[in-house]
Amino acid sequence: MQNECEQKHIKSLELRNSILGMMADSDVETGLDEGPDRGLELIFDSMEDQIFIIGTSGRIMSVNRAAVSHLGYSEDELLDMQAGDLIEGSNPKLLSMAEQMARNEKTVFETGLIRKNGSEMAVEISAKVISYEGYEALLCVARDIAGRKRAEIELRRCVEDLRESNDLKELFTDIIRHDILTPAGIVLGFTEELQRYEHDDTTAFALRRIHENTRKLIGLLDSATKLSKLQKVDEIAFDRMDIVPLFCSAVENFRSDIEEKGHSIEMDTAIKCVAMANPILEEVFANLLSNAIKYSPQGSRIVVDFLDANDAWKVTVKDYGHGIQDTDKSYIFNRFQRADKKGIRGTGLGLAIVKRIIELHGGMYGVEDNPEGRGSVFWVVVGKA
Repeated sequence: MQNECEQKHIKSLELRNSILGMMADSDVETGLDEGPDRGLELIFDSMEDQIFIIGTSGRIMSVNRAAVSHLGYSEDELLDMQAGDLIEGSNPKLLSMAEQMARNEKTVFETGLIRKNGSEMAVEISAKVISYEGYEALLCVARDIAGRKRAEIELRRCVEDLRESNDLKELFTDIIRHDILTPAGIVLGFTEELQRYEHDDTTAFALRRIHENTRKLIGLLDSATKLSKLQKVDEIAFDRMDIVPLFCSAVENFRSDIEEKGHSIEMDTAIKCVAMANPILEEVFANLLSNAIKYSPQGSRIVVDFLDANDAWKVTVKDYGHGIQDTDKSYIFNRFQRADKKGIRGTGLGLAIVKRIIELHGGMYGVEDNPEGRGSVFWVVVGKA
């Protein structure tokens, strides 16, 4: 009698350890300090996962409370059933295959369990062969994965929506590049040609407005297409280059705007700053310069400095405009976000382009208050060669 009790105790411990091994990631209190038999019962009845012990014939030998509550059968009804009766689209070989695989290691597979009301419950089953009451049996722990399945479906839907959104963005970018920029350029060209002739004040004013807004439209469309291209690029090629001439080139491109607003550009063009960079860095300088020109009052100074920052060059553009509030500084480099600039309208694409190009260079960017008083200092950092 003592040997039988000892054997039963050992088998209870084995079963308990098997369940513990399969449920090692569970946070449920097991209460094993109350003894192995009582601990085993507590494990069975406290687990939210459904636990089945299935004999080699396929008959269900034991279940826990979760199996009863989730499936809607009574415990007696479940113990009178074959495991295959619960499995959606059950194949007679399914259990034997799972059992055979589980002889080597724990087997995990997904299936559906049929509730008493006929509905299906998606589960992930962990199966392992154990010794139960002196016989070989299959311990199965079924976890409800309905929530995970819904999340997977939603994720697939989101991925598809994102793919369609990207396709639409590509289409829109192509439309901008081929179908809008061309006619806008034609309008700009004809407007410039018409402005060469004498007109009355009303017509001259209208032509200036058409010319000004067409330039803005072309600039906006050009920035949008550039940013779209940059967002798709993960790497760019770098060469040793002096970045000072790149800024000088940007200044020349804005010469007419600088003269129109009476600005003065202060920059040491004799300095040599060799960096590992891509020529696209000129786009960064152009946007920072454009920003300073646009937001500075008539006849302002714009100071450009190239500072030695140990293993990098720090390029600063100082203006004497209205400045930027501290609450705005954290997001003005984000796409389509911009600070209030006293009624000046814009999209924020220029600084978003700056951000992306500097990120591709592995550098840094930012904005600070002008230490001389009114205005801002925009800066970027790129590595030396």
